Amino acid sequence: MKIRRLQTLSIKAQITGTIIIILLIAFSCLLLLTLQLQKKQIVSMTAIQLQDSAQDVTEKASILRATVDSRQYDGKLTYYLAKQRAEYLSRGYHLSQFIISRSSIIMKFGDMTEIPLHPQQQAQIFNQKRGIMYTEYGNKDYALAYDYNLENQTAVLLILPAADYLRPVNVLKNSILTLSIITMLAAAMIILQMVKYLTRPIYILAQSAGEVESGVLRSQSYPRRMPRELKVLAGSFGNMINTIKKFIASLQEVVQQLNRTSQKLSQSSAEVKEESTSISAQLQTINRQVHEQMESMDRIRHTVDNLLHSTSIINSMNQLSVDISRQIFEQSQSGRSTMERLTHQIAGVYHSSRDTHSALQRHNQRVEEIAAFNASVETIAKQIKLLALNATIEAARAGQAGNSFGIVAEEISKLSQETYRFSNETTHIINEMLEDFIALKDSFQTVFDEAQSSSDLISLSGDIFQSIYEKTDQNKQAISDVAHECQAISEQIRQLANDERRIYDNALQVSNSIPAMLNSALHQTQNTELTLQSSMQLAGLAGQLKELVGSLDT
Repeated sequence: MKIRRLQTLSIKAQITGTIIIILLIAFSCLLLLTLQLQKKQIVSMTAIQLQDSAQDVTEKASILRATVDSRQYDGKLTYYLAKQRAEYLSRGYHLSQFIISRSSIIMKFGDMTEIPLHPQQQAQIFNQKRGIMYTEYGNKDYALAYDYNLENQTAVLLILPAADYLRPVNVLKNSILTLSIITMLAAAMIILQMVKYLTRPIYILAQSAGEVESGVLRSQSYPRRMPRELKVLAGSFGNMINTIKKFIASLQEVVQQLNRTSQKLSQSSAEVKEESTSISAQLQTINRQVHEQMESMDRIRHTVDNLLHSTSIINSMNQLSVDISRQIFEQSQSGRSTMERLTHQIAGVYHSSRDTHSALQRHNQRVEEIAAFNASVETIAKQIKLLALNATIEAARAGQAGNSFGIVAEEISKLSQETYRFSNETTHIINEMLEDFIALKDSFQTVFDEAQSSSDLISLSGDIFQSIYEKTDQNKQAISDVAHECQAISEQIRQLANDERRIYDNALQVSNSIPAMLNSALHQTQNTELTLQSSMQLAGLAGQLKELVGSLDT
């Protein structure tokens, strides 16, 4: 359950907690190891010191035994032992001193009144002669150093409470613990900043992923300095967002095209439906007209015989044709006179264009003369420049006397340069004028050619009207001969009766095929309605797709 709760924390909290736990374990192990080593070192030093002190007491007792009498021995030894206790007490150690034999305590000094040893341990002291021993007495730990005096058959015991010589260890323990806490707090702050720096891109990526999941696509700004793997991941994520944006943009274009296509399809389906309905109506009308035509053909068949007796009507129609021919003749005369006037006008345009063309040629020749004159001016400018150069050389030879002449030569040189520059600019302008006049000349040449062509066409049109005039006159003469062809018309009427019979048969076939055409038109109308329904469904799907794309806020 605790692991599941940890898994619900953020990456930042998990990394920070993991590193702090590792630091706690590492610092704890290091602290314990340091304290243990320090304890061993202090215990070892204390043991050596106690052992040396016990040996010093034994040696001092031997020396006093050999140098002083028995009355002074106890006083001197007591003084030495008191001095030794004072040295230990100055360092905070409460030293207890015992001089014992195998059966009793000979002398004792210090806070302790009893030896914190069992009989077996006392026997061990006399057997080993010298050493260090750790014992527990009254819920307290003691360090005991002993040394055996062979001459006196006594043993010197120096007893020191463990709380005294381990006091530096406790002080060091508290100091190290305080320092460790401060160090861990500082390390935790540094780690927190490092984790914050390391997890910030991950947090931004997670935030971007959440925004993408919620439909919001926007670019994130990442830190400039971050691990290479996260930089690659951020770049890939940014490319993915850009790809999604491009996909959505393409999808929006597709949706728009789909909307336009569905609208066009709906419009086309509606138009096809209307046209199909119109075709059906027209086919019904044609069917009705065909039936009416068949009835009319029956009537025509019965009236063809009567046409044979109506040739007199043709004569009156011939007279009408004569009148129409006369009108066409008069209109042809009017058109002919109009074409003659137009021909004179085109001829005037032609002469004007030719005069303009000649004027342009003369103007072009004069511009070329100006260009030649400007070339002469340029040559003169070059000669003036050469003359100014010679004058400058002569003024330099004349020395001080030719200074004024040199100034004049310099002014002449400047004038020649200005003249040369003016000549170049004039040449450039004249060249542009020549190019413009050449283009204008070509344009007028085109107008001239078109006017000439129009004149030729008008002349041709006059000839055509003249031909129409002549043909109309011939037609007027030919119409008078039409009356003689009435007999031939009677024969043609008989042939018309036969043709009418064939038309009647064809109309009957058409009338028989119209029901099939009506069924086909009805089927097409049904298909058009299905297409219209499909286009409406397609438009609905396009609208849903548009709403889906619109829900993605880019």
